[in-house]
Amino acid sequence: MKKLLLLLISFCTLNIYAQTNKEYEEFVKNRNAEFQQYEQSVNEEFSKFLEERWKEFNAMQGIPVPEKPKPDVMPNADDFKPAKPIKIDVEEIIKPTIIKEGEKITPEVSKIEEKHDRFEENPTVSQAEISAKPKSTFTTNALNFTLYNTKVETPSLSYFNARLNDVKEKNVSEFWNALDKANTSEVAEHLLTTKKQMQLNDWGFFNLCKETVNTVFSRNSANEKTVCCVYLLNQCGYEIKMGRSDNRLIYLLPSEQQIFKQAYINLDNKRYYIFEHEDKQNQRYPSVFTYKFDFDKNASKFNMNIYNPLNLESKNLKEVTKKINEVPVVLSNIAKNANAEISKSELSLEFKYNANIIDYYKNYPRTELIVYFNAAVDKSLSKSIKSQFEPFLKGKTELESVNIILKFINDNFKYKTDDDQFGYEKWFFCEENFYYPYGDCEDRSILFSWMVKELLSLDVVLLDYPKHIATAVHFNENVSGDYVTVNGKKYVICDPTYFNAKAGMCMPQYKNEKAKIITR
Repeated sequence: MKKLLLLLISFCTLNIYAQTNKEYEEFVKNRNAEFQQYEQSVNEEFSKFLEERWKEFNAMQGIPVPEKPKPDVMPNADDFKPAKPIKIDVEEIIKPTIIKEGEKITPEVSKIEEKHDRFEENPTVSQAEISAKPKSTFTTNALNFTLYNTKVETPSLSYFNARLNDVKEKNVSEFWNALDKANTSEVAEHLLTTKKQMQLNDWGFFNLCKETVNTVFSRNSANEKTVCCVYLLNQCGYEIKMGRSDNRLIYLLPSEQQIFKQAYINLDNKRYYIFEHEDKQNQRYPSVFTYKFDFDKNASKFNMNIYNPLNLESKNLKEVTKKINEVPVVLSNIAKNANAEISKSELSLEFKYNANIIDYYKNYPRTELIVYFNAAVDKSLSKSIKSQFEPFLKGKTELESVNIILKFINDNFKYKTDDDQFGYEKWFFCEENFYYPYGDCEDRSILFSWMVKELLSLDVVLLDYPKHIATAVHFNENVSGDYVTVNGKKYVICDPTYFNAKAGMCMPQYKNEKAKIITR
């Protein structure tokens, strides 16, 4: 009897669940249909704006990269007599436009779903229920391409034959309407899914969108692909416009950070940087025509920060050999004895990094130094640094460990100015120090600050002098030497470009100069 009762209850429960589930699926289906109608109405309204005559703007030349005159050779601390420690004056503290852990906006948030949630007006249904729709599967054949040597899949469009006869406003508007009727939502949704999987930042997503368009719209012209890319980026919640220069359509991309050496226009007190679908060097823009209205007033500007390590194909690992001196047992008096000796016995260490990330950085827009300083680092390099380096720091004090890292960088990373190596100013992301044969003060400082944070979990700031970049470390132990005070905390100067210098030693020519402080 009990078994029969249980079976009856189970049957009823399953029947109710099936009915409820069916009702929910029907509800989601209806809401998706409503949302698609809403999206279509937005695109139709926007296309009408596109028909209006675009306004003319003067294109401004790119802002030059701030150059810092640097010495041809690294100064040697042995050439100067020890001096009394001093406090370096702080001119300004520059904080990153970074969101704290727990508040961080990640690629997991679908802009399309956000719009879907904003459209929701039924107070009896939770937002969780609305966004809990199942992941879409391709209703059309999949296409494949590679981005930074990483295989990417995208849905194709079963039928699309629209063409852009010229770049006049009316024709652009009609092409936009054709895209809206081509069921591109599946492509847009998969773009956001791929962004999450590859952990791309906004610049990477821009390039992912371009390569997706090159694949899905392979037979279309560069002008048509530009419209396609702006359309998809707008659907994904990004603020980006089209512009026209001569007979070419161009991208007008607003950025949270300054981008150097890139032409731009000023529109509504914002800089819109000019990019083209097909990369062209030294392109000039006598004038640019564009529209002032926005597709979505809540859209996001592009953020050049790299919050997460890129998840690119890891088969292309490169190995680099560096030397380290075998350090004797704890040098307890190293803080007082700047000439403490280190054994000359050298050991080889093997460090690995993903070469695909170097390709990613080669065409990265030159942006603010704080972006390079705070960028997340390749997991392969992080893992090899820890496994190879930590044994040499075991049992050492914080000061001893920092001095070992300073010496390691001085011994292994050759110095050369950017002008001598590249002919122009170039700032390295951390991984690039292991790829290029030389580096200068900002490159070494970025590498040093990351190693100290990664290996010792100590806070490090950059010191941005008018003609030099150095670092300063906040120790948990009492350390003497030249220092700065940031937000009430003492940071001891550590300069990886000052050859043979130890923690607390500032280059003599910068002791009386104010420094801007760049923080994490």
